[in-house]
Amino acid sequence: MRLPPMQITQSKYYSPAFNAAIFDGPLRIYYAQYQEAFALKLYFHIQTRMQYWLTPILSNNGRTALPQVFILLYPTEEIFANGFSPEQVQERVVCEPFLNDHVIGVYCPLNEEDYHLIFTQVERVVPESSYNEKPTVIDLSMAEPLSL
Repeated sequence: MRLPPMQITQSKYYSPAFNAAIFDGPLRIYYAQYQEAFALKLYFHIQTRMQYWLTPILSNNGRTALPQVFILLYPTEEIFANGFSPEQVQERVVCEPFLNDHVIGVYCPLNEEDYHLIFTQVERVVPESSYNEKPTVIDLSMAEPLSL
């Protein structure tokens, strides 16, 4: 059974330093408020690269079964080290399974040239068909109205 996204706040990955978030479908980006420009830029890059994964539509293609991806933008190395092993802390971007979902920890600041490190992790955990193929849309225009 899938736990609600709020359970991430009770995990070892979460920090009170995360006082802002972007939620879009299966994507959750948590960050410190002063990191908002970086978080928005990251979100728009992901949205552009994986447009169909984040497209909010009514579909019958199993979209709800996709894993959620939590991207956590850690403002300090100390906070980053609280969520990951010493070996993982050597990397700037770390990905771990979290229940049926995935956590991608990013030690900031990260240069724009290094966005590919995040994209690589996101693309690794999101099925390619969910962001490369236009999803099937249910046409409700021909549906009979409900009678109350």
